[in-house]
Amino acid sequence: MITGLLFTSWSLYIMTGFGPQMNATPIIVSGFIQGLGLGLVFVPLSTVAFATIAPQFRGDATALFSLVRNIGSSIGISIVTLLLTRNTQISHTELVANISLYDPNFSGMMSGAGGAMLQSMTAQHGEGAFWAVVNQIVTAQAAMVAYVDDFEALMWITLAALPLALLLRRPVAAPPGVSTPPAAHAD
Repeated sequence: MITGLLFTSWSLYIMTGFGPQMNATPIIVSGFIQGLGLGLVFVPLSTVAFATIAPQFRGDATALFSLVRNIGSSIGISIVTLLLTRNTQISHTELVANISLYDPNFSGMMSGAGGAMLQSMTAQHGEGAFWAVVNQIVTAQAAMVAYVDDFEALMWITLAALPLALLLRRPVAAPPGVSTPPAAHAD
């Protein structure tokens, strides 16, 4: 299970390098590593969770395990979505603070090829269209920053779960000659 957490952390580390102009390779590689890592986490976790449960209670334990896993997933998704939205707004605010016709970097960009395109669009559609495109570019950059921040936070959370895996014990094997009845035939 520790190996799975390490693989998952590694895949999240790869995801912190995502950018708007990347090809599909980092997505495929990180997805493969993450799938391998999650498989190495949840299969042993299920095995440890059900190893000490008497066969007649495994049906109820399976339902409870699935319920807790689904509720935990829902809460986790909600928190990550909240962080993504919040970080997008914060990044957007920080990026917009640097956009001004009087800023030397922005005016330098306006004198380049991209600026010529934006200026011709302004001539055709008005100044509102120019600022709408600038806002769209800033929003895309802010979203990318927020995603990378979320991937980094998830990586640290996954690494923080490593010590918890050390608390799990191997299930005790039944003594020789003692067998547990199959769940279908339990009393």
